[in-house]
Amino acid sequence: MRPTSSSARRGLRGAAITAALGLCTTFGVAACNFIVGAGSYSVGDTGDGGGDSGGLDQFVADTNMGDTGSVSDGPGFIDACVASNVDPVKLERITKACVLYLSCDPYCPNSTLSQCISNDYPEAYQFYSCSLTATSCAQLDTCTGYDYATAADCPAAGASCNGSRAANCFGAGANQGAVDDCSVNGGTCTTYTTDAGTFAGCNVMPTCTETDGLQHCIGNTLYTCVSGVGIGDNCSTGTTCKTGGSGTSCYQNLPSCQTTGTTCAGSDLQDCFTDGTQATFHCGNVGLACDGTNGQCLAPGCSATDTAGCTESCNGSTMGLCVGGAKVMVDCTKYGFSTCQMVATTTCTSFTTPFAQCFP
Repeated sequence: MRPTSSSARRGLRGAAITAALGLCTTFGVAACNFIVGAGSYSVGDTGDGGGDSGGLDQFVADTNMGDTGSVSDGPGFIDACVASNVDPVKLERITKACVLYLSCDPYCPNSTLSQCISNDYPEAYQFYSCSLTATSCAQLDTCTGYDYATAADCPAAGASCNGSRAANCFGAGANQGAVDDCSVNGGTCTTYTTDAGTFAGCNVMPTCTETDGLQHCIGNTLYTCVSGVGIGDNCSTGTTCKTGGSGTSCYQNLPSCQTTGTTCAGSDLQDCFTDGTQATFHCGNVGLACDGTNGQCLAPGCSATDTAGCTESCNGSTMGLCVGGAKVMVDCTKYGFSTCQMVATTTCTSFTTPFAQCFP
């Protein structure tokens, strides 16, 4: 449940820039009863079973029959694991933040959208928090320091500097590469050469002596020494550059804890990691409930079995995500993106299954 910060993911990342991403798979939209970001919430006759035309009924136990999504269910049935049982206002707020934070990331993301939404990462981790108020990738760039390339960033394929913007381009034009904004991340834009080729990045140390090719810290700056120059970034807000169990990286600033594992504090899920730090995931802020036994946030009517059986999918611009075990449809165009694509594990090797993401 603990993602890495954006600074830690970037490092020396030329080899991570890819021109081709996985093709979309088909998902049966008609089988789902909830769309986030489509301009309205499509509940109605296939909604929470209350027979209304758009809202959620009071959550009460169903003692007669399951919540099949049919108007014959009666009001308030929440036995079945369906997205219409989740508070739409709470869900939309965190969905918007997660879609922007992760889909504006031109590199491999630090979590799936399903994980980000279900666990309310924007309010659990400080380096996600700017996504709560941002409404575009350009606004996020001023906070995170990275974005997809503009046409000015990528006049041609290759590595180059557009002022303070370090661009690695696989073609000419907008969205044809990834940009590190050194005015946000520290240092000055420079190009450098490794065995893998020539790349652009932020020069955060004019001179360095390490020859091991590993990441190092100087103050709160993470860098790798390449030909006597330190290429890297300042660690994101809410993180500290240090050496820990996973090596040298930007580690999240979290409170300490004593007993490893997950517990519930009301609707909050508290996860004590093996390194003795603890994150708090506010399940209730997304309209979910805490399941301390299985260490997850669950949607009303859902179980750990539903979570394990739910998979992400794409159909055109619509993503099928898994929020607390319930399948939720998210329209990428609502948030300024054009399409949904499934990203393969061969593209982002830290993931074990393909995942859905919005793209420009």
